[in-house]
Amino acid sequence: MRLGLSILFAFASACGGTDPGPTASGSTSQPLANEPAYAALDAESRDAVDRSPVPVLLLPERYATEAQVMVGPRWLAVAYSKDGLTLNLHATDAAVNALSEEELQRVEPAPHRVRGVPARTTVNDGIRAVTWEHEGVAYSLEVECADVLDDERCAAPTFALSLADELVALPETFERGARRVGGAR
Repeated sequence: MRLGLSILFAFASACGGTDPGPTASGSTSQPLANEPAYAALDAESRDAVDRSPVPVLLLPERYATEAQVMVGPRWLAVAYSKDGLTLNLHATDAAVNALSEEELQRVEPAPHRVRGVPARTTVNDGIRAVTWEHEGVAYSLEVECADVLDDERCAAPTFALSLADELVALPETFERGARRVGGAR
């Protein structure tokens, strides 16, 4: 009987009839594999996405083949650099509000919207940044150009705002991140 079960299991496995089950992160990688931006990542970056403790947004497929994804205990980072353009995307659920109630009352409302939520843009040493929060996770997208003055992508916030809206959400990771306890809300 034991031999019969072994043969049946081997046959089912060979035919793809068994569910691979969840990965160490608790997700099943098959739905992610259908997303072109995820599929374009190298194996190490896909593994980082699979282990991400926060909901994942990825750069669109046209950047993903050159992107690197890294994770830590409470954050995810995506880095891309090619042809005079550097993109850095950060996500963390460890964000805290360091302002007093009085200071918060003086803060102007966010002037932009990305991904359906309020967002702010800044520029520091020619590096454009868009920041927003979604379900307790703080996101920051930075855009840096080799030619800060003449590259349209860095001359105004338009490219950064548009790219933030174009980021690819991986719903499976949002479900995983929503179950996580301890992040700033």
